[in-house]
Amino acid sequence: MIGGEVPPPPPPPPPSPYDHEIEYIECDGDQWIDTGVIPSELQSLAFEMEFTPLQAENGSAMFGSYYDWQHLGFSFWFYNVWRLTIGKHYVLITSIRDVIYHVNYDGLGLLKVNNSEYAITPDEIQEGGQIFIFRENHNGPTSPKVKARLYSMKLSNVRDFIPVRKDGKGYLFDRVSGQLFGNSGTGEFILGPDV
Repeated sequence: MIGGEVPPPPPPPPPSPYDHEIEYIECDGDQWIDTGVIPSELQSLAFEMEFTPLQAENGSAMFGSYYDWQHLGFSFWFYNVWRLTIGKHYVLITSIRDVIYHVNYDGLGLLKVNNSEYAITPDEIQEGGQIFIFRENHNGPTSPKVKARLYSMKLSNVRDFIPVRKDGKGYLFDRVSGQLFGNSGTGEFILGPDV
C-alpha cells in the first residue's frame, strides 16, 4: 500500500475440535451417546437421520427418551420391526438389515423412510430424560442393545450431528453448539473411513 502501513494479516482460524470428519460411527452394542436434549426442547419433535441397522434386539433403540409404558416417550426403536413412538402413538416401519435408512420426521405427522411415507398422530410427550443415541433413556440406558452405523442426525434446530474422529476415537460433532459428544458406554466406536 503506497504511503501507508501494510494491514496486519487476518488472525488464523481457530483450531478444529476434531481431527477429521468420517463417514459413520458404528456401535457394537456397548456404546451410546447422551445428546443432552430433552424432548420438550425440540420444536415439533422433528428429526432426520441416516443409519444402517446391523443387529437389533427387541426393545433396542436407535435413539430415545422413554417415560413409562402408559405415557411412552419420543423414540425410534425396534420390536420385530422399527417403530417411531411419539407419546402414546407409534408407527411401524418395514425393517431391512444392512440398508442405509434415511429417516425424516417433520414434527407434524409425516414420517419418510427412504421411498416410503407413514402418517403418525403428533402427541404430547410426558417429560423424560435426555435423548440417548444407540440406546433409549429410561432413567438410564435401557439394556437391549443395537448394533448400527450412524451417518448423521439432526434433532430439530437444537442438534446437527456429524461423525468425526479425534485422537483415534469416534465422536459426534454438533454443528449447532460446536461441541463434541463422546461415548458414555464402554469400549469404543468403530470408525468409518474419512470423508
